[in-house]
Amino acid sequence: MFKKAFVWPSFQNKRVVVIGMGGGCDVFSAFSLHKLLQRDNPNGTFTFGNCVGTRDSLADHPQLTTHLYAPGAHKPLPPGSEDGKNTYGTTLLERSIPQSTSKVLLHHDDSGSIEGTTGPLIFEVPLKKGDVDTVTQTNTAALVHAWKWLQADVVIGVDNGGDSLTFGVDFKDGKPELGRDYQVLSALRSSQLPFFHVVFGPGCDGESTQEAMEQAVTKLDATGNLCGYLHIGDNLGVMKEEGCPKIGATRTPHIMWAAADAAKDECKTGEEDTKMVLIDRMTRPTLPRCWLYHGLVFTYGEANATAHL
Repeated sequence: MFKKAFVWPSFQNKRVVVIGMGGGCDVFSAFSLHKLLQRDNPNGTFTFGNCVGTRDSLADHPQLTTHLYAPGAHKPLPPGSEDGKNTYGTTLLERSIPQSTSKVLLHHDDSGSIEGTTGPLIFEVPLKKGDVDTVTQTNTAALVHAWKWLQADVVIGVDNGGDSLTFGVDFKDGKPELGRDYQVLSALRSSQLPFFHVVFGPGCDGESTQEAMEQAVTKLDATGNLCGYLHIGDNLGVMKEEGCPKIGATRTPHIMWAAADAAKDECKTGEEDTKMVLIDRMTRPTLPRCWLYHGLVFTYGEANATAHL
């Protein structure tokens, strides 16, 4: 899967929105990616956020437009929340990220200009069950409206683990197309906006077997959708040192950076990492450890972002 290294194009003078596709800890990957891309593109405008389901805690966030919310007040993750049991169905993870002191122009239209922090914005994915076509149309309309409201030139969707590729196991009514990551990918593909689809740590969410992931990536490679791979060591460093609160060993960022740290300790410079590791969550697959500190980048059809930058 890791044949060709991917190099990000220039985002100078572009408005880029980086989103966590599946909610939860995807927001930490979005945070790290937006921060590093901003560093490398000082004349670009970057913001980031997370795609979440409808929840009561959205009332704690100022609403910017339909299904889009501004960051709530910064709030450290409460003790006892490390394993995630107290964070599901909330925006605690998003609010735990230190907010930038810099201001960016989020949007301007008939209502005038709105300034806000660089994130994390909250993108509400309103439906999670029902008829697949109806759910997909509703969610797509909500997300595309938010991205265009932000006047995004490019959207980068980040998925920890890659259930957006394999469907995974986290979906309603026995309908894999209803998984949030896949719903967000469907919206990106329908948006007519240039976008990149990024998977951090393939399999780290414990939702995909090695065979399923290899089949999905091989298929997209054959159709020209796979752009290449990323070494995400710098991203993991940003997550670990700046963005992530203290989280448990079964959360996806911890799984990724633990693998990277172990490989650094055990493998000599230039030596291939051939170790297999058990992912102790969800379906508990055994996967190549090297997957966990790499990422994959995809583009699709007319929305191929590399053709627009």
